[in-house]
Amino acid sequence: GGDVSTMRLPVTAEVTPAEPVDADVVDPSREISIQVGRPAFTDVELAEDILSTEGFTLGIRADDRGRQSTLSLAAPVEATDTGRVMMEQYLLKYTSLPVIFPEEAIGSGARWSIDTRVTGESTLLQTVTYTVTAIRGNQIDLDVSVSQRPSLGALEISPGTAGVTEDTPEQLTVLNSNTASSGSITVDLTQPLPTAGTVFWTTRVVYGGGPEDMRVVQDSTTAVSFD
Repeated sequence: GGDVSTMRLPVTAEVTPAEPVDADVVDPSREISIQVGRPAFTDVELAEDILSTEGFTLGIRADDRGRQSTLSLAAPVEATDTGRVMMEQYLLKYTSLPVIFPEEAIGSGARWSIDTRVTGESTLLQTVTYTVTAIRGNQIDLDVSVSQRPSLGALEISPGTAGVTEDTPEQLTVLNSNTASSGSITVDLTQPLPTAGTVFWTTRVVYGGGPEDMRVVQDSTTAVSFD
């Protein structure tokens, strides 16, 4: 339920050898530069802001397994503040779905999980599980499953928050969290980005608390598609 907005991003990606940097968490072997072409957004009221971000660049330093070391975001000078913020949010949706291969040799049927922390309106702990369904030369087909949960067990309610009344509890505790997900992608080991596939997931978090046992339900839906 609810409105879902779609951002379509034609991109050009380039890979170059990585120069060593002391701040790197992992030892990167490559730098991926992703430049956004002319974007399109389903909300026409924001069209001007979105169009101002043409030329936005996302930089990723990663090793051969796919582990990301650092991210860099560069907006064009002409980008509006609204357009810049939105473009950052959508590009970070992509980076929140990292394809990281195990150190061990893998074959069809192999399965492994990646644990990450996803930041946004609220911080979530995320587990992505990959399953190899086929290997065709440099192309690998992966089934993808996503599970998310809040990093905090409760939300503090500030008195000045909109909609807060005298009956609103000072704290809401996480009562339940679950994610429904589905998807598959194709990875070409000679290309910087996945070449095909779609992954979508919806996370529902139920909060509760207060003398009247208030319930607050928060749903968020995300999909990432590669053409």
